[in-house]
Order: sequence, then structure tokens, then C-alpha cells
Amino acid sequence: MNTLNKTDNNQKEHHGCVTAWLILLIVGNSIAALLILISVFFKNHYSNMPMPVQIIMALLAIANIVFVIQLFRWKMIGFIGYTATAVIAIVIHLFIGDSSITQLIYGVLSIAILYAILQIKNNKKSAWEELE
Repeated sequence: MNTLNKTDNNQKEHHGCVTAWLILLIVGNSIAALLILISVFFKNHYSNMPMPVQIIMALLAIANIVFVIQLFRWKMIGFIGYTATAVIAIVIHLFIGDSSITQLIYGVLSIAILYAILQIKNNKKSAWEELE
């Protein structure tokens, strides 16, 4: 019985807000990837992006899903990967001339919000401190 208690005490748990945000990121990126891929399939133009850029953006959204799943598994690579995909998306938007201030703010803000959410403490430790 003592072994079970020790295991239960050492188990990591996400704060409810962290879990909700990570689920929202998975749902949002899933919808974004799906809409972009549908746009490519039906040859509609997503914004003013050429088709290869649309495919890259869909792949970045899919990569974000993988990285958020890694955050659920307490892996720091999830945050690093999510940050990298956001920076790549910002660079792509700048490169293709779609450098609206909204796109740039969204990219930077998404990283900042994720970092802030990971700072919420649960059982005296933040999710950020628990990442491996």
C-alpha cells in the first residue's frame, strides 16, 4: 500500500487551465490544418499564399499538434518545437509579403501565452518546472 501512495504522490498533474489551453491548441491547430488542406485540395487560395506555402503552413499546424502532445507528456521539446514553428510561420509571412501586424502579433503572442499558461502552479510546482 505504501508503494501506491509514493507513486501517486510523485505523479505529475497539469493544472486545469494548462490542460484546457493545451486542448484548445490541439483543436485550433487541427482546424487550421484541415482548413488549409481543404483549401489546397479545392484550389482555393488561403489568403494570398501560394499552394506550396499553404502546404508548409498546414504541416506547421500538424507539427504544433505533435509538440502540444509532447507538452502533455511533460517534454520540453514540445515548447521548443511550438516556439520554432511559430517563428517559422512569422518568417514565412514576412517572406511572402503577408506581414500584417496581426500575423506578427499572433505569432509572438501565442508563444507568450503558452509560456505564461505553463507558469500556473499545481501542487506548488508549475508545469514549466515539471518539463523534462
